[in-house]
Amino acid sequence: MLIQGIRMRPDVPVKRRVGIWRGALLWFVAILAWQSLRHLGPQEDAQAVAQAHVASRLRGQAAVEMCAACHTLTFRENRIGPPLVDVIGRRAGTEPGYAYSDAMRSSGLVWDRDTLRRFLQDPRGTVPGTAMAISGVAPEDVQAIIDFLEDK
Repeated sequence: MLIQGIRMRPDVPVKRRVGIWRGALLWFVAILAWQSLRHLGPQEDAQAVAQAHVASRLRGQAAVEMCAACHTLTFRENRIGPPLVDVIGRRAGTEPGYAYSDAMRSSGLVWDRDTLRRFLQDPRGTVPGTAMAISGVAPEDVQAIIDFLEDK
């Protein structure tokens, strides 16, 4: 028996023939989907990374508002704490005109990602005797604050 140019075996029930074709079609669609996703993967990964960075920066901006009570973020002006402008790469306790604690001046720290992470999570554990008023920042906010400060 021929149906649209395909030879069908008369001993195989019609219901089973439809199931075989449906299964073959699903496999074909799955292979096509896998091939298209395989080619789009790196582009989507880069897009996801960019979106995560923007989200982290926005979260950092919100978290840094907490810091703005004591620190300036856009220009060099001393408040209760020293300014955070260009803090990445700066040696701790060296901003001119700010009265640092002896512990901070003699700490020997240079503010990089790791040092800031440790200090923000546990200021008194990182620099015993520091005058930093807070006892620590939530870990999820620390990374966002560092990302924000790096972009400043």
